[in-house]
Order: sequence, then C-alpha cells, then structure tokens
Amino acid sequence: LRHESDRLAQRVAELRAREQRLDDVLIIALVGGSGVGKSTLLNALAGDTLAKTSEYRPCTSIPTVYHPPGTRLEFSTDTHNVSGSALEQLVIVDTPDSDTIEKAHRASVTQILQHCDLIMMCGDAEKYLDEATWSLLRPLQHERGIVCVETKASIAPSVREHWIARLKEEGFEPAQYFRVNSLRTFDRKIAGGTPDADEFDFPQLETYLQSELDREQIRRIKRSNASGLLSKTIATVHD
Repeated sequence: LRHESDRLAQRVAELRAREQRLDDVLIIALVGGSGVGKSTLLNALAGDTLAKTSEYRPCTSIPTVYHPPGTRLEFSTDTHNVSGSALEQLVIVDTPDSDTIEKAHRASVTQILQHCDLIMMCGDAEKYLDEATWSLLRPLQHERGIVCVETKASIAPSVREHWIARLKEEGFEPAQYFRVNSLRTFDRKIAGGTPDADEFDFPQLETYLQSELDREQIRRIKRSNASGLLSKTIATVHD
C-alpha cells in the first residue's frame, strides 16, 4: 500500500470532514462551459446582479459564493462572497468556466468541486457535452449528487434525453432535470413581474431549492456522497 498511502489518507480525512458537516449547509456548485449561463442562473435565483455575465466570453474569474447571513465558509481558493441568500440551508457557488484555457480558473473549479455536496450541471442546446467539463467530473463519480439545468430553454426541442443518456454512460445518475430560461426570469424579477410560461421550469427549480432540499434530504445527499467515497476507498485497498 506504500504507493497508495497518501491518497488513502486524504480520503479518510475527507470522510471525517464530511461526517462533521452532516448538519451544515448544503454547498451547490454551478458547473459548465463558457457561455452556458451559470452566472445568469445565479442572478435569476437571487433576483439581483451578483455575478457578471456574458454570452460570448468567460466572465467569472473567481467563484461567486451566495450564502445565508452568518454562514462560515472555508474554501481553499479565492472567492467573492455575497451574504443575503434567503435559502437558509443552501450555499450556491458560481464557478469559472470549466472549458477555460486558464489553468488557475480550472484549478479553482476543482477546489470548489472538492468542497461541494451537489453539482448543478449547467448547459444549453449547443454546449452540454464538452470534454473539458467531463474531465473535471469523472473523478467524482458516485461521490456527488448531480442536477441538470438546461439554462436557455426555448421552443426548440430539449436536449434532455441525450444529455441524461450521456451522463449515465459517464457513471452519473441525475437526481433532477430542469429546463429553464434564466435570462427571462432575471429580467422579470428585476422588473417586478410575475412568473411567465416562457420561464419554463424555473418555478419548479425554485421549489426544489426552497422546499424539497430540507434538512433530512440534505443529510441524505451527504450520506450518499460519503458512501460513494467510502466504497471507492475500500475498492482501492482491496485492489
């Protein structure tokens, strides 16, 4: 086991850390390639401009962390913290683009993924299968829950079936799938309007975050993540 001892020690340390965090907030990482709308999704959820957005070039250089007031956070990378979330048990992190050529940005995404409990994988009809994102997620198979968010829904057909099939091929089983139009929701909230059908599943996404992810469900997600990590650790020792 000499060559595996360092990795085994890291996994045991992570298991102990996760045991201590069972009753803490659930950390959700928004992950995806450039231009898929991660920052717009965060802004739409908050109803405010928390993160810079651009449809054509990467805008997020460091993660934006949206958290409830008084939450203590310890990330191993630089972050832009925004206090004030009404989601009392959730922390949402907008990460840099996973397909960036900036090594520091990819390293930042990797660090956030190590800390998160749930990955909210963001994509659109043109970009949802990029290899750069898969390369970051593969090491976390069975160790993190996955929720898919198609961020720019329109009258065009959904990519849902193909996306979910590909995820399963990669060893991921999405817990939920939401098809939303984040920009329309954000514009509506800024204007003070009421939800519209053109926002697609955005009301359901908010219900999922506000109501379905209760204390017991959060513990269940964290236990499942720890179970996946433990199984991998046991398999390593066995091999």
